[in-house]
Amino acid sequence: MVHALFEVDVTRARTLLRERAERTGQKLSFTAFIVGCVGCVGRAVAGNRLAHAYRGWRGRLVLFADVDVATLVESEVDRVAVPHVLRAANRRAVHELHDEIRRVQAEPGTSQLADCEV
Repeated sequence: MVHALFEVDVTRARTLLRERAERTGQKLSFTAFIVGCVGCVGRAVAGNRLAHAYRGWRGRLVLFADVDVATLVESEVDRVAVPHVLRAANRRAVHELHDEIRRVQAEPGTSQLADCEV
């Protein structure tokens, strides 16, 4: 698990997303865009699986095939943050992540973590 706090200038990313929305008529989720970027990192990590491993019980090496990304999704229903895990982000396109985020926003109970306390 990796936790990070960093500052990034997202001006160019926002401009690209805005231009895409004007071209296609669909406003892409910024969260999906960011998770898609993490997925790119995940694809790079797939080349060296030891970079995405940890020592588990009794020192056994635990290797993962996929990168899962935990995020909070703001529900359109009652405007609360719903915890959600986007599975296999390293193998999915940004539009697939976007569709899943929008589904959880519209139906917060569909998140596998909807009943967890944050």
